[in-house]
Amino acid sequence: MSVGLQVVSVSQPRCISLMKNHVCNEQKKTALLVDGHNLLYASFFGMPDRIKTPDGRAVHGVYGFVACLLRMIRLFVPEVVAVCFDAEQATFRHKLFAEYKANRALPTDEANPFTQYADIIHALEFLEIPFIEEGGFEADDLIGSLALRLADSMHIYVFSMDQDMLQLVNGNISVYSRSRGKGRIYDGREVVKKYGVSPIQFVDYRVLVGDPSDNIAGVPGIGPKTAVSLLHRFGSLRGIYENTQLLSPRISSALLEHYDEAMNNLNLLTIRTDVYLDVSVDDLYLNDKNKILSMNVKYVMGELGLFPKVPYQGSLPGVR
Repeated sequence: MSVGLQVVSVSQPRCISLMKNHVCNEQKKTALLVDGHNLLYASFFGMPDRIKTPDGRAVHGVYGFVACLLRMIRLFVPEVVAVCFDAEQATFRHKLFAEYKANRALPTDEANPFTQYADIIHALEFLEIPFIEEGGFEADDLIGSLALRLADSMHIYVFSMDQDMLQLVNGNISVYSRSRGKGRIYDGREVVKKYGVSPIQFVDYRVLVGDPSDNIAGVPGIGPKTAVSLLHRFGSLRGIYENTQLLSPRISSALLEHYDEAMNNLNLLTIRTDVYLDVSVDDLYLNDKNKILSMNVKYVMGELGLFPKVPYQGSLPGVR
């Protein structure tokens, strides 16, 4: 397991109030778990590549990554932060399905987000923010496993634009996602509002409709409306398969014909929450939260030698 960590003291819990209808909880500390792989992609392809070092090297992905991370720390004011990355080697999902994410082939030149990965790791080391990678697993599985460990004593905010994370949502775990510059916090009500199913049904919903981003096909002929209707009626994928005799011949035939694929896809799409991680919760506390809260992205980029240096003001400057 690749981990960048530090052992630090425990700070006092903070109360946060984020968005309309979001409950402020003074009783629990807050943890922020970041899908680093997802944020790297989003930053690299979402920021203009004219952001460069003085010698002309593109660092737009680093800039976007650091800016977004600092923005989230200001938003949630967490005591605990961990950034999780996918393993470099194939994961257990590739063994289940050789074509898993085969539609995501990356170029080998500067158009590859991972050309800026080393600088992002340096940024996390500078900020003393823990980062974790575990062989054979994806960031989703590390986040799911950490969230399960932390949720009894903290409220967890998971940052990812991967909708698969919505299966983790419960009373102690929320998912924060950004799209077109706007943030959205998903609790159970928000998941139902957007997809028509509860978080506990979300994996079954994905199995039925498919997940093109992961190169996973759904059950042919079953779209979102039909999937929602089936899950409302029978509760789960298992409940649907136990009652195929009650369905129309077309839907029943499609489900039975693709049973093996559906069960395999269920394994592919389910986030693991049992990954052993050799890391203590104490290692995940921020070392100097107030200092991080006072930093902006240009200061961090300057300290990394990627931008001209700017003075540290010790106040709360803007993100950009």
